[in-house]
Amino acid sequence: MDAHFEIPVYVLDDLCSRFVINIPKEERSDLIRIFFQIELAYWFYLDFYCAEHPVLKTCGIKDFSGQIFKHCPSLSGHAQDVEKIMGDFKSYKMTVPTYGAIMLDPDMKYCLLVQGFYTKASWGFPKGKINAEESPEDCAVREVLEETGFDVKDLLKPDKYLERQWNGQLTRLYVINGVPLSTKFQPRTRKEIKSLHWFPIDALPTHKKDLTSKMQLNMNPNSFFMVIPFVKSLRKWIDNKNTQQEAQRPKSANSMFKAKIQEGQEEIENKYQILNRNGTIAGKPRSLATQFEKGAFPGGQDQCMSKSSGRSGVCPDAWKNFKFDVEPILDCLPSYRRSLA
Repeated sequence: MDAHFEIPVYVLDDLCSRFVINIPKEERSDLIRIFFQIELAYWFYLDFYCAEHPVLKTCGIKDFSGQIFKHCPSLSGHAQDVEKIMGDFKSYKMTVPTYGAIMLDPDMKYCLLVQGFYTKASWGFPKGKINAEESPEDCAVREVLEETGFDVKDLLKPDKYLERQWNGQLTRLYVINGVPLSTKFQPRTRKEIKSLHWFPIDALPTHKKDLTSKMQLNMNPNSFFMVIPFVKSLRKWIDNKNTQQEAQRPKSANSMFKAKIQEGQEEIENKYQILNRNGTIAGKPRSLATQFEKGAFPGGQDQCMSKSSGRSGVCPDAWKNFKFDVEPILDCLPSYRRSLA
């Protein structure tokens, strides 16, 4: 900021009336609480006044807060302590939990990342600090809506999240899967989010020396320094989710048939091994499966085929409770009959 430039009085009056003067009486003595309002005033000044009036100069929050403290009668007595107050404010902010979301496409191959307006090359998940009296879930929904324009309220599950702690600050991200890749995102905040983009999860780095993103995206790992701590656990979460979905998927008639055949063959093999160890039976049939088929289904396998469907195929209902009767099967084998003679 120009050392000789001062924010016009009419602008300071407006900012103080909007953000400082109307703070509840019980909070006016809390300088940290007041600084939260000054921070809001600062962004308002940049987003509206400076953007719409080129004659006004941009500045850092230190210079801005100094002028606010000097201008506002209730704060002027602390003007000489602005630097210390701002330091305390920054330290306090680092302890305030942040909540947001990891948004995944239906196939869980991509995740949505946002890029801050004033952060040139850094990408991260949509998230933000929790407000007083706000639940973690409500904070996550609000922040995602503000930064992406997408409402995850109906998709968010309170027990599905990943979280990390940095220097005592908690960050929790709720995993939201099923967001279409065709979704049109539109941030609702001014000059906070510059870009939104779907990134392939397999291309994201897991540590600062991981060159995966460099090779696949032509982007350095430091472009994802806020994402890195979550990548490994996110991939594990997705693997577990895929495993659960696979287990819940109904099995086909063909797969049930194969499983039952395998189960029966193993039982027959075990029986043969026991008889062989006892010296009751010698050798092993040349083709267990072939002899099983001839003896167990003398009328041919067609007798077990579905007739109601009008096509060849194992009836699922019949095979769900099917179990091999091993003794009659073994009785069909010549070597087994000889051992009983």
